[in-house]
Amino acid sequence: MTVQKKYFLLILCYQLFSFIIEAQNPFSINISIQNGLPTNEVYNIFQDTKGYIWIAHNEGLSRYDGYAFTNFKNKSQTSKAGTSIQEDKMGRIWYQNFDGYLYYVYQDSLHSLKQNIPPGFLNYGIVNNHLYVVQTKGIDIYDLTNLKLFKTIGFDKVGPTVSYYTKENFFYCTKNEIFKINDKNLQVQKIEASNKSNILASIYLFSNSKNLILYSNNALDKYCYTINDSNYYACFYHGVENFIQAAQYTDGKYWLCTSQGVYAYTEKGEALNNNKAFFNNMSISSVLKDREGNYWFGTLNQGLIFVQDMTSKLVKSDYKIKKIKSKKDKTFLGTENGEIIVFNPISNEMDILFKNETNKSVDFLEFDSKKNIMFY
Repeated sequence: MTVQKKYFLLILCYQLFSFIIEAQNPFSINISIQNGLPTNEVYNIFQDTKGYIWIAHNEGLSRYDGYAFTNFKNKSQTSKAGTSIQEDKMGRIWYQNFDGYLYYVYQDSLHSLKQNIPPGFLNYGIVNNHLYVVQTKGIDIYDLTNLKLFKTIGFDKVGPTVSYYTKENFFYCTKNEIFKINDKNLQVQKIEASNKSNILASIYLFSNSKNLILYSNNALDKYCYTINDSNYYACFYHGVENFIQAAQYTDGKYWLCTSQGVYAYTEKGEALNNNKAFFNNMSISSVLKDREGNYWFGTLNQGLIFVQDMTSKLVKSDYKIKKIKSKKDKTFLGTENGEIIVFNPISNEMDILFKNETNKSVDFLEFDSKKNIMFY
């Protein structure tokens, strides 16, 4: 049974027998230490070309097949906790610890990259056949076919404060400037700002399908910026007040992860969920939409959150639900105590339509739409 089929069955069971989750959040399943996850502190989630789910967390790197976790360790690790999972063209799975050192899984073993001393954590990048790694004196570029270092691009003045990559370029930023390394010719180009506001003091980078996206945790700057070949400009206003601890682009949407939930925006900057956070009681660190259409959310305190459908919702109820039957804009619920409840999914209101005197469980519930009669 695949990961998706397994959880689909669980979702059906929950939908039939348990109305337990607040209506503002989609129906979800929590995968945590109780299910075999080494820790509940998750930093990054990734799906590889074989369909496995990879998780970078406080205890290192794990692979999930829908049933069990396989954990990967290396004796030479300077530290275990890390993030930034990627897959190269040879099928190796990479991740980076928060000391800045890189590791990759090959033949079910975790190996360390022979690299120069990093200046701390700055994102590496896999761009075509090249591996870009930031070290204290420059950007090291490796040939992915043999993992040999063949070029180093030194820094002109000061080293970067942040770095990231797209499909064709590797970017790094200093406190005042943005630079791009073109993967085709390995030439460095300085990016000019069409907007002269001081946004580079505290910035973060991620990429969409085409360009690099920049955002800041500056309280006075609530914009996301697109960086193209020659400049960068504001692409949409997000207005998130909470500290943004991570950002991703998936399913054609921008996801801004905070300590109080995750905010979603369309490519045009239109806020979803009425500009309210999904899972506002959780510290969200990562978002993944897998190839089967399921969503995975990493949290810093509750492990993984699995969501099959972002539009599905459950509502709190003290009733013990046994049967469900829908009719247009209303849903009828049969309970273990012999009640038939009419539920309005728009207002989330529940009213007792009927209760039998014997308190016997409602095990059958059907509706004749032609005669407008309920059978139980």
